[in-house]
Amino acid sequence: MKHRLAGCIVLLLLIGTGCAGRPVVPQTTELCAAVQGVYGALQVEAAVQRHGIGTMQLDFSAPDTLAGLTMFCAGDETTRLDYQGLTYTADALPAAALPQLLCAVLDDAARRSDAVRDGCLTGRAADAAYTLCFDETGRPVSLTIPSLGAALTFTIQTDPTSG
Repeated sequence: MKHRLAGCIVLLLLIGTGCAGRPVVPQTTELCAAVQGVYGALQVEAAVQRHGIGTMQLDFSAPDTLAGLTMFCAGDETTRLDYQGLTYTADALPAAALPQLLCAVLDDAARRSDAVRDGCLTGRAADAAYTLCFDETGRPVSLTIPSLGAALTFTIQTDPTSG
């Protein structure tokens, strides 16, 4: 009787641990989210839209010095900045600039989905170590980059493919 009870307990433990460890697959290729937090000395708020690896649009609402600025990133190639009807195209921004860095981190998450541990991915972008954490559906919830003083949170808005 004791052996049957012990066998049942072991079986239940094995079954339970097999279901509890479902892997998180990052959902960072298609994304619409509000991002807010600290980046260096700035308190930032922006809407993020992604429609593929290497692309991203950031619409800043804070700080006041960036409010109204829209940045479009297309990988490492070009960045377009729009502000009150004025448009500027830059060949490149520094890799540690928020748009480039955020795009690189989200791209890295899409490429390294197998490296997610305990709901978080650690890696390097612009020579800075980062940790990107996800909810149970794989959507990003937080990003920290200690060496750049960055601590950002994501609030998912809507499905980018729904219009």
